[in-house]
Amino acid sequence: MRLTASRLAAVAAEASAALVGKIVRRVRERSPDAVVIETSGGALLVFWHPGSARLHLLTAEGPTVAAASQFPQKLRADVEGAVVRALASAPGDRIAEVEFERDSEDGVRLRRRLVLEAFGTRGNVFLLGGRGDADESRVIAIARPRSARGREVGRPYLPPPSPPPSDDRDDSVAPDSDGGSPSLALEIEALAEESAAGIESRRAAVARSVRVAVQRLTSRHAALERDLEDAILAPRYRAFGEWLRASFARIKKGATEVILEDWSDPEARPVTIPLDPAVPPAENIRRYFQKAKKGAAGEPVIRK
Repeated sequence: MRLTASRLAAVAAEASAALVGKIVRRVRERSPDAVVIETSGGALLVFWHPGSARLHLLTAEGPTVAAASQFPQKLRADVEGAVVRALASAPGDRIAEVEFERDSEDGVRLRRRLVLEAFGTRGNVFLLGGRGDADESRVIAIARPRSARGREVGRPYLPPPSPPPSDDRDDSVAPDSDGGSPSLALEIEALAEESAAGIESRRAAVARSVRVAVQRLTSRHAALERDLEDAILAPRYRAFGEWLRASFARIKKGATEVILEDWSDPEARPVTIPLDPAVPPAENIRRYFQKAKKGAAGEPVIRK
């Protein structure tokens, strides 16, 4: 979704006509990166997901999640019950601002400004304000603190540098040439993209699951082949163990192999038996008997 400065201006103008002068009834968290500001004149969606930051009137109710993150909680505490005093976008830029005003408990007039920066992957939302005009531009909450590009809570808000024309500016497309609702058009386009992204995400998840399953089956198949080989060679391993035990004195410590006569062969032909030079002769014998026992026990199961 490409939110140009002209489109943002159109949705901001539409939202201003509906919401300015209205009281904020509720602020609810629609998702981890979206809030809905409900007023007596309509609902405003503020969305700051990377690549999809936007602001527009909301036509569908949508889900509600518990406010777990700090930004929605702070926004709720500061603007519920306030009056929307202004809503506009910066001329020729992808920045929109909503101004709220309400009385505090001690009678001091409090002003809050919600600033949306719809700069692609750098999109962010800032809540500004304080007590009195002196610190009205002080940052008091940031939706994406790690992407604030040097702006911090407690300091005056500084607008970011204007983005490159090829990245964030594109006023060549006139918004809503068909005369329809700019917010509705933007909402439909965003929902379509989010749906496509969700399908792609699920497809990728299924592909990962299939790859993992194939890897597990491949590993299992290789292990079964090794077990089957051990099962087939079990009699041979037992014979190696017997010959080594009978010729224990002929096994040299540290040898990699030993050549013994196969007395089961009428010609008593020599047989080379591999050894592990890192272990004593007795351990080599024990291992051959162990492999023979394991192979013999596993063969019926493997062949099933």
